[in-house]
This record gives sequence, C-alpha cells and structure tokens, in this order.
Amino acid sequence: MARVDDRLLGDAGEYFVAMQLARRNIVPKILPRGTDKYDLSARANGKTIYIQVKTSSGRNHPRSWYVGKNKPNPSDDFIYFFVNMWDDERKDPEYFIVPSTWVMKDAALDRDRPKFYMRENEDKIFAENWRLILKYFE
Repeated sequence: MARVDDRLLGDAGEYFVAMQLARRNIVPKILPRGTDKYDLSARANGKTIYIQVKTSSGRNHPRSWYVGKNKPNPSDDFIYFFVNMWDDERKDPEYFIVPSTWVMKDAALDRDRPKFYMRENEDKIFAENWRLILKYFE
C-alpha cells in the first residue's frame, strides 16, 4: 500500500471526526488550517467544545501521537481525538476520545515535541468513549 501524505492523513482524520460528531447531532465546524490550538469546534444545546485531532497511520507506534509543538493548555471544554487511519484502507479507523486534562497529565512534555503515550488499559477507557463529550452537552 502507498503511504498517505501526512497533510492528507491529518485532513482525513478531521473529516472523520466531523462525520462522527454530525451523526450524533453535534454540529462540527472544521477550523481553517493553522488555527492555533484547535482543529474543530463542536456545538450542541447552546454549548461549544474545542477539539484537536491527531491522526496517525498507526504504522510505528499505534498508541502514541505528537500533541503539537507546544505544551497543551488543558480545559474542560478541550478534547483530543487520537485517530489511527491505517495504511490499509480495508481496515476501519480506530479512535480515542481523551480529555485535554488527561493528555496534559500523561504527555511526555520534556521532549522537543510533546507526545502522548496511551498507557496500558487506557485504550479501553478512551476507545470511542462518547460519554466524555455527550455529558458536556447535557
């Protein structure tokens, strides 16, 4: 399989997350490229959350993602989606919904580029865990 360009992979992850939000009656808005900190906003019931999407092909370390060039700034209305799109297009994407406060706690911040490593069993907590978002819009 041909490797997907990194920028296209990132765009695919954002569109994938936007689709997942829309099918749950949450209005997604993909923010312009280069918007500081967030990739999407999501709105329902008069409330808005902000989302950073980190997409990987899952090729090397399928449970780790760079979280940006700077230290994350956590808040209750800021969520990360970590997406593995896979090089094999026959394989369904997998995704994890992780509060920014958790990412801040677990990310390796001493690196040039902070990186979030999902620890053992965290995948079971965060895999497609929509409660983490839906509770915000109640």
